[in-house]
Amino acid sequence: MESMSKKNIIETVDTAKDYACKLEDLLSSVKGANDQIQTSTQKTISEIDSTFDLLVSTLLESLNKRRALLRTEALRLRDDGLAPLKACRDIIDEKLRATKLYIEEGRNILRVGGLTTSLEKTLCFTEQASLLGSLPAVPNLEEVADLSFQCPVESIVPELQQCVANIGQVSRMGPVQITEIHEKPGALLVQWEEVDYERVVDVHSFRLQLAYGDVRGQDHLQLSNYHDAYVGPEGQHLVRDLRPGVPYTFRVCCRVEGSSDWSAWSLPRVALTHQQPFCWGESNSNYLITNEKKLASKTSPEQSVLLSSTAQFGPGHSIEFTVSRASHGGVSCSRSSSQLVLVMTVSSSRSSS
Repeated sequence: MESMSKKNIIETVDTAKDYACKLEDLLSSVKGANDQIQTSTQKTISEIDSTFDLLVSTLLESLNKRRALLRTEALRLRDDGLAPLKACRDIIDEKLRATKLYIEEGRNILRVGGLTTSLEKTLCFTEQASLLGSLPAVPNLEEVADLSFQCPVESIVPELQQCVANIGQVSRMGPVQITEIHEKPGALLVQWEEVDYERVVDVHSFRLQLAYGDVRGQDHLQLSNYHDAYVGPEGQHLVRDLRPGVPYTFRVCCRVEGSSDWSAWSLPRVALTHQQPFCWGESNSNYLITNEKKLASKTSPEQSVLLSSTAQFGPGHSIEFTVSRASHGGVSCSRSSSQLVLVMTVSSSRSSS
């Protein structure tokens, strides 16, 4: 009885230890989820600040440029309007100066001699009156510039406010997430699904990108390393020509009907394939195997069977064989060529491994 109780205690302790290990794993998962929320929040706030700082500086720069341009235009119109007035003023000033001198001369004649002044001097002074001429032409106020500034602020301000109100959007997560990645020979089958059920939208196309290596959390590598692997309406894509044992980072986004912008990216997923890509065997001397064992060229007229290097494919897989050159009734026959060239590519594969 005592040994049985001891055994039960040991089993109970072992069960408790296993339970504690699972709880620690759950704590680690909770910590990872917490870190993801905190890190993504900090990154989002930083992107919001940098984006709006750029918008504010760009908007202020554009407004200041526009203000300077309008001020320059106003000063140009002012100068264009003042130039003829200055010329007119100069003429009037000159005539006024000459007229005042003429008046002063007449007063001097009257003050000095009056009627006793010689007739010759009086006639000379009188004849100079004809030199006064007509008055210079001065433009009316309706004919000169009257500058004004028009800006429909009442309509522009609401438009600006509405435009600013529509800038940016904070998403809880990307509307499309990678759900499964299956290993294939020299390839990975990536599948994704829509997870944003709060907004019912018609997705027009998906965009799958991959980066060489594990670039999660390395922002300086993400911009330059990611490149498009697929753009289209399908919910999965077979990414081919991958190196076995090398990790690749994938992410996906979508574009809804009627929009030209791509959505937020999904969480990055890292995956790799351990399966070697399909290739031809090199045991048949009647074929020349090249292009990483994907291209087989017939070098002998003898009939023979060309085999793959190993049995890599089974039910649920499909392979596309392309005959690029052939003779004697083959595809794309070339009279001067007696070669048979087979090119192998994996065209599709089911999700089952």
